[in-house]
Amino acid sequence: MVGSGADAPAGDALVLELFRKVVDAPTKGRKALLARHCKDAGIKRRVGDLLNEFEAKDTVALAGLSFVKGAKGVTEELLMMKKPLGMGALLGKAYRIERLLDQGGMGRVYLAEQKVPPRKVAVKVFGGLVDLDPSAVSRFEVEINAMARLSHPFIAHLISSGTHKGLPFLAMEYIEGLPITQYCADNKLNMEQRIDLFLMVCSAIRYAHGQEVIHRDIKPSNILVTEDGYPKIIDFGIAKTVRVDQKTLTRTGMFLGTPDYMSPEQANPEGRVVTEVADVYGLGALLFELLLDRTPLRLPADLYGALKLLVEEKRPKPSQLWSRELSIEERLSIAENRGMTVKQVGATLTRDLDKVFARALERTCEKRQDSVEQLAKEVSSYQKGLSQPPLVRTSLLTVLMLSVAMLVSFHYYRSEMMTFVESSKFGRVLTGVMTSDMQPPSELEFIDDSSVQNPDDSNIMLRR
Repeated sequence: MVGSGADAPAGDALVLELFRKVVDAPTKGRKALLARHCKDAGIKRRVGDLLNEFEAKDTVALAGLSFVKGAKGVTEELLMMKKPLGMGALLGKAYRIERLLDQGGMGRVYLAEQKVPPRKVAVKVFGGLVDLDPSAVSRFEVEINAMARLSHPFIAHLISSGTHKGLPFLAMEYIEGLPITQYCADNKLNMEQRIDLFLMVCSAIRYAHGQEVIHRDIKPSNILVTEDGYPKIIDFGIAKTVRVDQKTLTRTGMFLGTPDYMSPEQANPEGRVVTEVADVYGLGALLFELLLDRTPLRLPADLYGALKLLVEEKRPKPSQLWSRELSIEERLSIAENRGMTVKQVGATLTRDLDKVFARALERTCEKRQDSVEQLAKEVSSYQKGLSQPPLVRTSLLTVLMLSVAMLVSFHYYRSEMMTFVESSKFGRVLTGVMTSDMQPPSELEFIDDSSVQNPDDSNIMLRR
């Protein structure tokens, strides 16, 4: 695909995304795939018309971009990249391909052996689409530049970058680990342990923001956890740097990200600049899933419906979701996955946690926590409350009410005692002891027990 530089009309965003999703499928399966991903009749009709045109003419124009099959504008090397590199293939002079690890819209990731020094690396090669999108190439270059800036123990580090048959690639640290949600489930991490992991991820994203890098695609599959329990962020494929012009990365009306974890401003990017608080939303969605085994919103399969809900739907409160919406079976499953009882899990889903999510998942970006650091502070404060005994977690108002009740009780008790003592046999003496303005009577005499003959008498006798 070659670009003319024209911006996409606002309605073309979904059409373009859906067209890209289905155009690589076998011809006979394209319309069925489209039906699964789109329920909106108008959008589906437009994409269907484009597919018919593409199949008839081997070319189609959309949003200022030209999709072609085997045209001169697409090199033979690019067409060859439609097929994964085989085992043993050389990438440049430094890396020998072992196997395919993953693939997506930006290209493919391979496990490779580096010659010098000998070690396993992950190599990401741009390509894999029928079109060569200039903005996608720019994003790949931004990913390389972003990773080159970052050096953090919880971020996979860049080793090198280069080109292979005209296509850019990057080699990075190979991480053996599991997606963070799978790691938590396999190891039955409890709520506090999951929060510990989450705060490590926050520290990495906060560091990236300090280097002027915004991730924009925080999700479990982009965060692997190693055997020793440390997270590693492995993909900055749609990251942006703060000083890079947004228009060089995202065409008007287009969106980037994964709907389940994507901020509303990414889903509806018209006239908006995506900032660091987009990652605050992504982290909030990640924490929600770590704690409740589901994302904040249950989005439909069709892209149009998903993005509409993402922009318009109100997010649930964890405490209400737990008590009112989840079935007994769902609650039992969540508790079992954490090695906890249903009651123990329910006790962790407090109003303080609701407040954290109310801000982090706010649809309006200005109302969220203004930084990842602020989000981490609020989550840490909530976590500390979980480890305290119930009395310590009592609200300030409750403590104040208890204090007042105790003070009133003390004064009442003192008053009753004074009344009793003053009416008793030794009232004058004892009242003098209890009040500071009276002295002991002068005629009182204390006698040592040595003068007492009867051993059963008290040790001290009072005689008038």
